[in-house]
Amino acid sequence: MHNLTDQEIAELVIEATQQHFGIKNLTVYASRGGRRRDLVQPRQLACYMIRELTDFSFPKIASIMGYADHSTVWHSYRTAQKNRELMGHIPRIQKTMVVSIHFLKSHRSWDMRITRLESSDD
Repeated sequence: MHNLTDQEIAELVIEATQQHFGIKNLTVYASRGGRRRDLVQPRQLACYMIRELTDFSFPKIASIMGYADHSTVWHSYRTAQKNRELMGHIPRIQKTMVVSIHFLKSHRSWDMRITRLESSDD
């Protein structure tokens, strides 16, 4: 996905999911053991998307999402996969991710231009 690392993709998924559902911090709630209905499904979808878009294992995703172990991620993945309504959010989340990628790329190229200018001053 546009030459991003798996870690960058996971971060984009989390940020785009938070933005889409209007959640402040998706990963903090998981570590507190919160099971609020309005947070569970967005977390499930984020787990699903990270698994599909990266080569991360379930334990790695659990670590990123703040879960105690990988079984919660596995359950989230399977639950999201079966929920058509929840899966319907993916195109809008992906669109947010693409916008973020273009923003990042434009800033990276800007950073590279500044670095080149600074090095030419030497």
